[in-house]
Amino acid sequence: MIKIRNSLTLLEIIIVVVVIGIVATFAVPSYWGARQKATQREARTILMLMQAAEKVRRFEQGAFVSCASTADCNTNLTLDIPTGSFNYSAVINGDGSLFCAEATAIVTGLTTQHICTNDLSASTGVCSGAC
Repeated sequence: MIKIRNSLTLLEIIIVVVVIGIVATFAVPSYWGARQKATQREARTILMLMQAAEKVRRFEQGAFVSCASTADCNTNLTLDIPTGSFNYSAVINGDGSLFCAEATAIVTGLTTQHICTNDLSASTGVCSGAC
């Protein structure tokens, strides 16, 4: 007589759980790394948008504008920067002819990206004055 089994043994279930655990140990760090890179790219893109908005404002009104927070930048530069992983700000020099925009990570409080008046793209680190 042939016996038909309709369930898994405890050993088979344990093996499946162990295999899933091993796969997860490789997948999760890769996921977090990709997520971190995407967040950094988003910050750089928004800084380049702020740079373009600052240049338009200088063309129209004769000087760059500073802003202390993301909300200030949205108001002063008529942008719609999302609030999320970074707080964005911009500083200008004394006569308003140069600026530097920064993206500060909200969780750590560290400035991770900045862009100056004539930079082609954002770079890592903090602003040194108004560039």
